[in-house]
Amino acid sequence: MNKLKPWLLFTSILLVAQTGLQGQTIVNTYDLMSPIDSIWEANIELQGTISSGNGVFTALNSGIGLGKKLTRNQQAWLIFGYNFASEQQNLIYQTGFVNLRHHSKLSKTIGLQIFIQGQFNSALLVKERNLIGFNLSRSATTKGGLAVKSAGGLFFENEVYTEGLMNLYRGNFNINLNKNINDVVINGTVYLQPDILNIVDYRLLGELAIALPVRENISLEIESAMRFDSDPHLDLLPVDFSTLIGMTINL
Repeated sequence: MNKLKPWLLFTSILLVAQTGLQGQTIVNTYDLMSPIDSIWEANIELQGTISSGNGVFTALNSGIGLGKKLTRNQQAWLIFGYNFASEQQNLIYQTGFVNLRHHSKLSKTIGLQIFIQGQFNSALLVKERNLIGFNLSRSATTKGGLAVKSAGGLFFENEVYTEGLMNLYRGNFNINLNKNINDVVINGTVYLQPDILNIVDYRLLGELAIALPVRENISLEIESAMRFDSDPHLDLLPVDFSTLIGMTINL
């Protein structure tokens, strides 16, 4: 992998296979955060495709995570992303999000996360989705080298649709498993977000990613994700599935 030619690296950045990616609502923040070794940390994800000729199709999926260590036990993160797809210069869908969060380390394994988030998603007919909430997090590493991160908390959700709006409180439960095998990183994440007053109304996101090293700080990533909404609004389908191939850059 370290001998991969530059042209293949460039081609990999543009390569994407996707089905229903536009249906994602829950943002997987684990995907864009990593340990801050010094003061600053930056993580970048790029996936996209371009075709021309008889059919002209363009798609871009991007995400950036910027972290800053404030003190020994505190750090701040700004995470944002933008995705779109168009055909014959006609926009098919576009989504975007911004997530600002503060992490405090309460003990060796326990932390407190406070966050606010804003996003939109034209495919799901969501004009605005605004969140504010908190999580208590826990991190551990098994004897076999499996890194386990979990969190549980609560957030207030305000969603504005093309028709109507919704305000409610959701629980936020998630777990992230990360394993490094001969420099190949396998990463799995599950999010569960139920309405605390009506737990049969819930949203679920599962993601599995495999990162293959290309060069130092650059990896080729294959990622699959499944989203489920038990009570979708405006007669939307409850399930979305996506598979992506792209690049991750850690600075």
